[in-house]
Amino acid sequence: VRSGHFLQLSDIHLDPWYNASMGRECFCNPPTGAEELAKCAASATGSTLGQHGCDAPAALLRSVLAAAAARAPPGGYDWVLITGDYTRHGMEEHQSPRSKAIVRGIMRQAVGAVREYFPDVALHHGLGYEPYILGNNDFTADYNETVTDPRNGTNPWFSFLAPSAAASAAALAASSHEQRPLAFDDAEWSPLDDQATFVYGGYGMRKLTHELYMISLNTVMYSTNYHWEHDPEEDPFRQLRWLTRALEWLRKTNRDGSKVKALVTGHIPPTTDHFKFKALWRDRFVKAYLAVIGNYTDVIAAQLFAHMHCDTFRLPPTDVAGPPVFITSSISPVFDNNPSFRVWKYSGPAVVDYTMYSADIESAPRQDLSFEPLYTATEAYGLKAMTTEEWRTKVADKLATDDKVWEQYMSRLWQRGSGPAVQANTKSMAYRRKAVCAVKNIRRGDFEACVAAQDA
Repeated sequence: VRSGHFLQLSDIHLDPWYNASMGRECFCNPPTGAEELAKCAASATGSTLGQHGCDAPAALLRSVLAAAAARAPPGGYDWVLITGDYTRHGMEEHQSPRSKAIVRGIMRQAVGAVREYFPDVALHHGLGYEPYILGNNDFTADYNETVTDPRNGTNPWFSFLAPSAAASAAALAASSHEQRPLAFDDAEWSPLDDQATFVYGGYGMRKLTHELYMISLNTVMYSTNYHWEHDPEEDPFRQLRWLTRALEWLRKTNRDGSKVKALVTGHIPPTTDHFKFKALWRDRFVKAYLAVIGNYTDVIAAQLFAHMHCDTFRLPPTDVAGPPVFITSSISPVFDNNPSFRVWKYSGPAVVDYTMYSADIESAPRQDLSFEPLYTATEAYGLKAMTTEEWRTKVADKLATDDKVWEQYMSRLWQRGSGPAVQANTKSMAYRRKAVCAVKNIRRGDFEACVAAQDA
């Protein structure tokens, strides 16, 4: 049984226009008017390493990567996983004929920095090479994804981001007279036949170890913020059909005595957020996704997501089996969270623990950040395993009744032990009730019923 560690980074939101002399009033970017300039400068901290309320400068990303390298466990990391949103918020404010190239350039700059600090570690941010686990900001405008039918060819944006994969897909189609990555009904089909599925639908599968695989999903079109001109498609990009076949392929692999599982990864989690308790996915897609996951829990090791800029988790419904949805926080401190990264420990086909690292960008010197371990999951919550049952009984069930567990959870949510928002929400019973319902109820109807029962 192979065991080791991997590093998860997310929501980098790299901002090439970050200006330390500008504050959160103007998103740490120089405004156009003189009056705005004075107001913006007055709110600035002057830190080149980032400010709350703004996205990440290159110096902050490098500080995170240096800390992650220094904090690497014995033996180092076996791979680095990036779960989307490489690019800063508000790219639509910088529209130009070069917008596509600028977005791709920011994404490549972020990936290049990771490779610089981890040159000998496998980098998995999609299919492992050019492709990405895309966040909603990894387009020329927020959620600006064009849904295409993979049966009609590759997607223009995915192909632009990953030209080598696009070339590989084109060569494969030309040589076999079919789009092999989408030949789901072929008896010999394998999700590992080609790395080109990304350019068709923004998803893919990679082998990590002999016992562990990674499935990366495209989640942007499932979002409640995604604009459909007409009724949403039943299965955009045919992704859920592909996911079903990929998981079935893993199950068949186990029939020869193997014990393999997959990490199901994506950017936007199928749940309610932790700010305004808004549904992040359309309900129809949540139900369809859970139906697939529930049928293949025997080959799913964990569900790893991000997007929310906070450190939390979600439990599957009691009538749907499956592992917890683990949601990691961000590098960008834009939502008043502190920058962080997560180190996972795995053994065989299972994840067995994680440690969160964070740094306080307000109290640290301007030219130095000290990333310290915030907590380790099994130690902090007394978990024997990273299973749904353990997280339900040891954590979720106690959030409503045990003040100590609740306060610990809140101090870790945004990696800040203090601050007006943290203090207010920690003391607010209304917020607490909604937060507990969100943790326990992925489906929107279940969440609303839970809140209504608490308020009754």
